[in-house]
Amino acid sequence: MTKFIALMQRRVVNGAIAGTTLRKQGAAGVVGAVREYLYEVDLSRFVHKTEKRFLDYLDSCTNELKRALPKNAQHWGTARKSLNLLLMLSFYNRYLCDTYSLYAIEHHLEIPLDSDVAKGLTLRAARVDKELPRWNGIKRLQPSESTEFQSCARKLARSMGVARIHLDLIFWRSKTDNENIEY
Repeated sequence: MTKFIALMQRRVVNGAIAGTTLRKQGAAGVVGAVREYLYEVDLSRFVHKTEKRFLDYLDSCTNELKRALPKNAQHWGTARKSLNLLLMLSFYNRYLCDTYSLYAIEHHLEIPLDSDVAKGLTLRAARVDKELPRWNGIKRLQPSESTEFQSCARKLARSMGVARIHLDLIFWRSKTDNENIEY
């Protein structure tokens, strides 16, 4: 990794993981621990031809980051959201996307889950014949629940002709009834 690319990744991490991104996760120091981990992530290791291999590596990193969090904040959902934010914003960053060929995994990328995304998916779940579990917050998110939300996101995105990662553009911090915002 060149110095420039390392600095670009730090910029993306700092933008993705702000104090409000991971508020109320159970302990002080969560943001710092997440940032330190994400600064060192080798984005090239996420580039796989199959979604299964991508998800296997994402699961491995999620568990590793979870263990790196402060004791009272070692939540799977916190780690997964953080990694998905890094991957999304790196994909949208021209330098990181080009350097690591992240365009090749556009359709593997998960939507970073939070209350706004959960609300947006829940409002639209019936459109794709899905029933979602009740959203209990990112720190209580379990892998099986995440899989349900991601599956709904994939089906909804396909019906709209986009990759699920792009649904975040619609759902994130919508101040109005985002039911009317479509591609």
